[in-house]
Amino acid sequence: MKVLIGSFLFLLLILYSPLFSKDEMRPYKLIHADSLTIEKEFAEYVTYLNGNVHFFYGETEFLSNHAQIFDIQKIVHLMGKVKVIDDSLTLRADKVSYFRQKEKIELKGNVIVNEFHIDGTFKEFESGNAEYFRTERKLTALSNVKFHDSKDNLNGNCGYVNYDFESGYGFMIRKPEIFINSKDSLKITAQKIELYKNKEKIVATFNVKVFATDFHTESDFLIYMQNKDEAIFLGEPMFFSEFADASAEEIRIYMYEEKLEKAVFQDSCLVEFSIEDAQKDTTIVLEKLSWVRSHYMEFLFEEGKITKCNAETDVDAFIFH
Repeated sequence: MKVLIGSFLFLLLILYSPLFSKDEMRPYKLIHADSLTIEKEFAEYVTYLNGNVHFFYGETEFLSNHAQIFDIQKIVHLMGKVKVIDDSLTLRADKVSYFRQKEKIELKGNVIVNEFHIDGTFKEFESGNAEYFRTERKLTALSNVKFHDSKDNLNGNCGYVNYDFESGYGFMIRKPEIFINSKDSLKITAQKIELYKNKEKIVATFNVKVFATDFHTESDFLIYMQNKDEAIFLGEPMFFSEFADASAEEIRIYMYEEKLEKAVFQDSCLVEFSIEDAQKDTTIVLEKLSWVRSHYMEFLFEEGKITKCNAETDVDAFIFH
C-alpha cells in the first residue's frame, strides 16, 4: 500500500498519524519536507521524506536532504548534508542512522562533531565514521580522526578516539599525536594518549615522545599538567636538548610561555652537558663533554641555555673547560 500526501493533507497527517501518537514520551514531530510518502512494508510503516527535511525525534533535531523513518522499529536513516542537534552537540555527516531504542547514532562520511560551550569555546572531532550514544553521551570516532579543543588550544590526530562528553575523559589510540598551543610548540606521540578535562591533564603511555622548540624526550609514561605547564616522565625517561642530554628514574619539565624554564632529575641521574656558548657559531654542533651524576639535579634554562645547575646527594662530576 502506498499513500502520497500533498501539502493539503500535511496537517491531518501530523494530527492523526501513529507516528505522532500522543502516548509517545518523546513523539516524532515534522517541521518541514518538500514531499512525504508513506509505504506499508509487511508489518512496518515507512515514511519517506525528501527535500529540506527538518523534524524532531524526541529531543533530537534532524535536518537532511532525504530521510526514511521506520515506525515500528524506531529507526531513522538520513542522507545528504545530514545535521543532528542534540543539546550542546551538533553532528554532521553524509549519512546518519538513528536507532531510538538504543539511543545510538551512526555517522558515515565526512563526520564532524562539535560540542559548543557557554563561554564560546568548542570541541570538535572529524573522522570518516563515528558512533554516538545519546544516553551515555559517548562518542567513538575512527578512520583519520582529527581533534580540536579551542579552550585548551589542543589539536590531535589518530586512528581511533573514544570520548565521554559527560566526564570530559577520552583516549586516543592508533598512532595518536597531540599538539599543544600550536604545531610549532609542543607535540606528544605515544601508543595511547588520554585526556582528562576536569583534572586538566594529558596522560601518554608506551613509546612516548615529546617534541618542543628547546628539547625532546623519550619515555614509557607521561603526565602533562596543562594548568601548570609541568610534564612528568617515568619509565626510563631520557631528555635531549642542544646543551644537555639526561637520564634518570624520573624527569620533570617546567615550561613558561612555551619555553623550557626548568628541568628536575631524580634517582640515578646522569646529565651530560656543554658549557660553551652556541651563539658564537651556530654552525658548530656542541659537544657535551661535561657530566654530573647524583641522586637529585635541577637545571634552570633561559632561551634554551643552561643558566644554573644544582646537584644533591652522592654527587660526582666532571667539568670540561
